[in-house]
Amino acid sequence: MANGTLEETAFFNGAPVVLGRVGSEGLKTFARAGAKLWARFGYTTAQEGRSTPQIVEMLKQVAAEGGFANDVNTYPDVLVDRAYIQANA
Repeated sequence: MANGTLEETAFFNGAPVVLGRVGSEGLKTFARAGAKLWARFGYTTAQEGRSTPQIVEMLKQVAAEGGFANDVNTYPDVLVDRAYIQANA
């Protein structure tokens, strides 16, 4: 049983299991809440450093809905879907 912060390999193994249960609206809620937290601490730019195509599209939707008061950069994982990256470069 985990009793601390999941980082790197442990996070990447567990995140899809947990986040897959919250659905697209739940992911949008997480993104909006994270953006509010970044802004609260004065960050004007944030990044998602290893996203899947589904996460990139969700972040685009939240941005289009005005859900971010700051700039959000996302970097799709080249090991997940290179065709998506090429199509959206």
